[in-house]
Amino acid sequence: SRGKSKYRGVSGHKVATSFQRPWEARIGRFNGKKNVFLGLFETEEEAARQYDRALIISKGLSAKTNFDIREYEEEAMKLLDERRRVQGNEEEEEGKAGGAGGARGADGAGFSQ
Repeated sequence: SRGKSKYRGVSGHKVATSFQRPWEARIGRFNGKKNVFLGLFETEEEAARQYDRALIISKGLSAKTNFDIREYEEEAMKLLDERRRVQGNEEEEEGKAGGAGGARGADGAGFSQ
C-alpha cells in the first residue's frame, strides 16, 4: 500500500498522524497471513526499512526492496535464517489436519526495528 508515502508497504497512519509515529508499515502476505501490520514508525524511511526486512524474510534475496538490498548485507544472514524458520512453520501448519495454529503478530516475527 502506497498511500501518501513514496515507499512500498508504507502509508500515513490515520489515527497516529498527531502522535510520535505517524507512518505505518504493512506487507501484503507474510507467514501465510494477508495484510500483516508491521508497526508504526517516526519516519517513512524507518517504516520502509521494516517493510524491506519483512519482504526479505518472505521472498529472500530476490525481494524488490525500497532500498538497495546490499544495505541489508549485515542483517541478511539473520533475515534469511528467519525466512527458513518461517517457511518451516508454514510447512508444519499445513501438515496439521484441522488444528488451529497459533497466530503470531509481526512483533513475534523476529525482525528488529
